[in-house]
Amino acid sequence: MEPEEYPWYRLVGADEPLQQGDIFFDCPIAALPDTTLFLELLQGEHPVAAVNTTIVFADIIVLTHSCDIPKPDLDRLLVCPHRDALEVAVRKEQRANIRKGRVLAYHLIEACEIEKHEFGQRVIDFRLVTPVPKAFLEEFSRRRGERVRLLPPYREKMAQAFAFYFGRIGLPKDPRDI
Repeated sequence: MEPEEYPWYRLVGADEPLQQGDIFFDCPIAALPDTTLFLELLQGEHPVAAVNTTIVFADIIVLTHSCDIPKPDLDRLLVCPHRDALEVAVRKEQRANIRKGRVLAYHLIEACEIEKHEFGQRVIDFRLVTPVPKAFLEEFSRRRGERVRLLPPYREKMAQAFAFYFGRIGLPKDPRDI
């Protein structure tokens, strides 16, 4: 089959159910504050304490498998951030290493040319996986309108790269060269 038969993305409507590979921009995410207070709470020094939560706005992609998202007992989805490839890797050789899978924590996805939804190549950062309430992301999606969805086989390649990063095994000593 010709490469044109395998588009990277398609546009999906606001009410279409969430799927793995759905891409969002400027999504509000709660960030943990300094954890010192939590450690003090565990020691019983503060029986009741208010904790200020910081909200950051991140460009995210859904990692949770599409088959799991509709399950009623699943209340959180795994997402991770993506950034412009030129911000993450300034030099061409850095981007080539990411593209070739040599930087396990990163995964490169192609630019999107869908009218009014264009973006350049993006780097997904698997180091910053975050759970997001499913109900929140569904409502955020409805309010934002159309969104871009990463399509197969590129979506499966992303999932494979994430699984490889997350499930890798650090050896105490690599095999020697032959």
